[in-house]
Amino acid sequence: MITAIADDITGAAEIAGVCLRLGIPVSFSLDVKPVDKGVLVVATDTRSLNVEEAVKETKALAQKLLETGTQHVFKKTDSVLRGHVAEELEAMAKVFEKAKIVLAPANPYTERTIRNGEYFVKGKPLDQTDFSDDPEFPASSSLIRKLVHPAELPVHIGDFSGEGGWQKGISIPDSANMDDLTALAGHIDDEVVPAGSGAFFEAYLRTNFEHLCGTAPQQENNHPMEGDGLLVAGSNHFQTHDFIKNALANGIKVCEMPKMLKIQEIHHGKLGDWITDVKFLLQNFGKVILTLGKIQVRFDNCSHILKERMAYTVVRAIQEHGIQELLVSGGATVYAIISKLNWREFVPLEELSPGVVRLREQSTGCYLTIKPGSYDWPDEIISFFDMACDRV
Repeated sequence: MITAIADDITGAAEIAGVCLRLGIPVSFSLDVKPVDKGVLVVATDTRSLNVEEAVKETKALAQKLLETGTQHVFKKTDSVLRGHVAEELEAMAKVFEKAKIVLAPANPYTERTIRNGEYFVKGKPLDQTDFSDDPEFPASSSLIRKLVHPAELPVHIGDFSGEGGWQKGISIPDSANMDDLTALAGHIDDEVVPAGSGAFFEAYLRTNFEHLCGTAPQQENNHPMEGDGLLVAGSNHFQTHDFIKNALANGIKVCEMPKMLKIQEIHHGKLGDWITDVKFLLQNFGKVILTLGKIQVRFDNCSHILKERMAYTVVRAIQEHGIQELLVSGGATVYAIISKLNWREFVPLEELSPGVVRLREQSTGCYLTIKPGSYDWPDEIISFFDMACDRV
């Protein structure tokens, strides 16, 4: 069995999508559990925790995997190294008694590359992109050495030829395309903890587990996207703002979080009013988009507070109205919603585009589509909302 642990649920969904694309059997859970074959994807929300809590949870998960006899573990990280990347990797390596970690976060599918130890997004240094405005992990540099902060292990950067083996510590090689990632994957052995992007996981599977590719039963798509739907735009990337603008231009009902809910003190009356508005729109129009709005707010713990208010509103709307399709962008928002709904087991159904995956929740049968905040919504979602199929 291969287990992939992700530090947020959008990363976990991306990994599941890779397995679907390669025809590898895949299970998706919030818990470590035995599976008969293929890949187990375990989604966590450690990126939203403080570093001490994240390390503690990572150690506990790694210990469970060790006790189940899991032989192959891949750590899915954020492609632009947000979160507690090095600290969690160190914790996992200690449990498995390994001193070598290969971290390849680059993702050629989204033009995220590393050259000479520097991170670029579509040709721009990382700290000159929208990621510099991330509310929790703003990119203040594009230099790899300044983006990861291990407590003990050394960090190695630059080109890697494969000769002489990996050094002790965290190796973060230059990589610009899938050929580079495939070459790196070919040098992964039992002494190494592999980690990184969904693209690196794809290279890792193709290179080291080719015998699993194409072994999943072929299934026709018997799950058309239909019925009432609620899309939650839980991120503040420009892709979200463009999507909302297009939705409004096409007459889609968009419900923005009220201003009185974007302050630190909770206003219970306004929260109740917003829930009522969302339910009214679902009952009368069937398809609704919820958004935090374009204006960024700043107060202590604002990301967590706004996420919790959004999640509470979504859960109340689902429980009191019921929907067939839930579509969410932003990993922390997704995790908050499904935790309140007590959804823990999912069946991956289809990869709509790289990184955007549709699953079915096992206990209710509700469909959940998950998208990283910085990715585009694919055409299937545009069509579901009867919008013009412009790329947004």
